[in-house]
Amino acid sequence: MASFLTKNSSQLLPSLCMILTQLCMSGNIVLSKTVFMKGSSSSVFVFYQNIVATIVISAPAFFIEKRIRPPLAVPILGWSFLLALLGITVAQNLFSGSLYFISSTLQTAILNLIPAVTYLLSVISRQEKAEIKSLIGKGKILGTFLSVTGALVIVLWKGPSFYHHSANFGQSPSLHLLSTNRSDWVLGLVMVAVGVVSFSIWILLQGPVTKKYPAELSLTGIMFFMGVLQTGVVALCVIQEPSQWKLSKDLELLGILYGGVINGGTSYLIFKCSHLKGPVFVSMFTPLSIFFVVPLETIFLGEIPHFGSIIGAALIVGGLYLILWAKSKEEREYLLVDMDDGLASPLNSNQAAS
Repeated sequence: MASFLTKNSSQLLPSLCMILTQLCMSGNIVLSKTVFMKGSSSSVFVFYQNIVATIVISAPAFFIEKRIRPPLAVPILGWSFLLALLGITVAQNLFSGSLYFISSTLQTAILNLIPAVTYLLSVISRQEKAEIKSLIGKGKILGTFLSVTGALVIVLWKGPSFYHHSANFGQSPSLHLLSTNRSDWVLGLVMVAVGVVSFSIWILLQGPVTKKYPAELSLTGIMFFMGVLQTGVVALCVIQEPSQWKLSKDLELLGILYGGVINGGTSYLIFKCSHLKGPVFVSMFTPLSIFFVVPLETIFLGEIPHFGSIIGAALIVGGLYLILWAKSKEEREYLLVDMDDGLASPLNSNQAAS
């Protein structure tokens, strides 16, 4: 496990891990939506999920990274607190709370802005080069533009539905608590947008932090422990009714256990892949979630897919393909440069000796 996803791993493995991450997170979104529409508190739900995630990650980390774990210094605790604040307390609470006002599909469409925001922030922070004049740079920019355009199409144009269905298909009356007020709808969109910025910054910080503390599994456990403390404070401030803390619903308990395991596991994979492949690589798989959420929401929540969602998703995948192509071409060029440097060093040594 400690050598999992090392630099010598195949190029395919990190991509498969990110695809699996998006599939699992999509299931968590739809399951959370179902739980919230039945009356559960999102802040308490997030708090309990992070307790599960802390246990799931910390237990194996204690044994697996026992020999390679660096001493825990105060700066690392500070970075862990910041990562928890951005990726857990702010992002998870905003994403979960927005599901009271918007659908899972709409939330996922806005989450597709993560690659664009991450790319822009990485350029600003100089973790990535814009390279506007190069073919690679143009591919990244065009791919980002297509992904954002696809997300906007999903949000702004619903289009006709694929089929009509009876009122009781795949849903129950208790799931129709979604607010139809436009101000609430806008509030939900704003919550997701702020969460996207927070989550993108969280992704960007992972590379520098893992260089300071290379035991990713332990770092993930520390971050979730900080998240438990932070989300606990948030829940105490928000929840006034003691009954909201009780886990009386089987579906709610399932959501907490599933979400806790998934949040812990996917966060670890994101840490590893971000350390190896960079923040842009990790973020650009987010658009795939729309393909997982739409059928899941149709089956379990009775939402009807529309042509706007399909056309927007096609644009998103086209943009994702362009970014993947540009990223792979960039890595090949770096590999060729390293090989040339390696060949040049012995030649220079021979010339100097003669």
